[in-house]
Amino acid sequence: MKPRKTTSPDIPEPAKSRPDNEIPTTPVIDSLEDSQIDQPRQSKELDYEAAVNSLTLQFLNEHEASRVAALTWLIMLHRKSPRKILAIHEGTFPALLKTLSDPSEAVVTRDLLLLSQICRNSEDSYFSVFMVSLLRLFATDRRLLETRGNLIIRQLCMNLSAERIYRTMAECLEKDEDIEFASIMVQNLNNNLITAPELAELRKRLRNLEARDGQTFFVALFRSWCHNAVATFSLCLLAQAYEQAYNLLQIFTELEMTVNMLIQIDKLVQLLESPVFTYLRLQLLEPERFPHLYKCLYGVLMLLPQSSAFAALKNRLNSVSAIGYLHIAPRTQPSTPGMATTFGDRPNRLKSREDPGIKWTELLEKFRTTQEKARRASQRQSMPNYSNSLDLPAPDDENKSKPNGRTTPTAGSRIPAGGLRPSSAASGGRPAATPIAPGVGAAGHQKGKSSLSQLGRFARVPGKSKKPGP
Repeated sequence: MKPRKTTSPDIPEPAKSRPDNEIPTTPVIDSLEDSQIDQPRQSKELDYEAAVNSLTLQFLNEHEASRVAALTWLIMLHRKSPRKILAIHEGTFPALLKTLSDPSEAVVTRDLLLLSQICRNSEDSYFSVFMVSLLRLFATDRRLLETRGNLIIRQLCMNLSAERIYRTMAECLEKDEDIEFASIMVQNLNNNLITAPELAELRKRLRNLEARDGQTFFVALFRSWCHNAVATFSLCLLAQAYEQAYNLLQIFTELEMTVNMLIQIDKLVQLLESPVFTYLRLQLLEPERFPHLYKCLYGVLMLLPQSSAFAALKNRLNSVSAIGYLHIAPRTQPSTPGMATTFGDRPNRLKSREDPGIKWTELLEKFRTTQEKARRASQRQSMPNYSNSLDLPAPDDENKSKPNGRTTPTAGSRIPAGGLRPSSAASGGRPAATPIAPGVGAAGHQKGKSSLSQLGRFARVPGKSKKPGP
């Protein structure tokens, strides 16, 4: 029988020995987890200035995809933290303006989106500086204005407040000393105001001259639009201020009708047939309510040479001429309550001249003064060219050509046939020279017609030429 092994409960069992080089695992892991909980994770912030500078350098990349990607990253960074981007945007602003001349339309569109975002998150002074810088860019780079001007204006009006853009540009152009550029820029803005779908709300506001907002907006545009006569006239048609438009036509008789003005009037007649002026064509059915509208359109017809635009406007007026004869006598307003006119009980546009909100006479004087200033500037520019075209001799050359008080013929002077001067005594018995018929040159060739006289050929109806005389 084996003896039973006895154990004492009070004596603990000896711990297992482990080598000195053994590393404990579990306690270390627990300590690491505790340290991560106690101390928050520290993330390194993005260096926005270095990122923006690096992305701006990509604007010079020859690949379009790289330039588009750089602008996309800048747009994303600006949406995440607009304040940090604005703080360092002063150095990148000239680069963004220069990118507007990029040949890629996608790059220009994203560039305008970024500029619009920056303007929305900045102060009003920054927006004014941007508008002034954009106008200076257009003034120095006329090719950019011709090729991308409409795209830039429409994209900015779609991303920002269109009224704010037009008001700010109008204020800048009114004070601009470059009259030629102001006229071209006003023409561009006016064409977009009439045709751009993004500016439909502005057109509705202009038609409501009874409201205070419509009056102030119309006056702000009119004062700047005075740089371009045709644009001012079309603005009045757009605002349904037909009496003011007719008064402008009276001033047109004092202006020089240049080819550029005739081309603009031609384009305006084409725009009158567009859907934008549907209300104007319908108002021709009520000559007793809009008498000055007829005077305006017939005045435009008298200014135009007989071209395709002349024929189109003449056909439009002839289609409603019978209605005008029927409504010579003014009709009384319907006395039955509930009856309304054809286009609603809108107040007559002629009553708006008595409105103290718009000083129509001052606007006419502003138009006359601006056009007179433009005429003088044009004359100053043409004077050097005119004197150079005459090839006047210098004072020293005159003295050399007159030795001993007698005039010596130069190489370029013409000598009459026979070598005699018409005033000499030997030519007293010679018969007088036969006068040359007007329109025929010295060589017997007929003078060429001007370019404007050729416009009348477009208005001739085929098959209705004059019969030859007997």
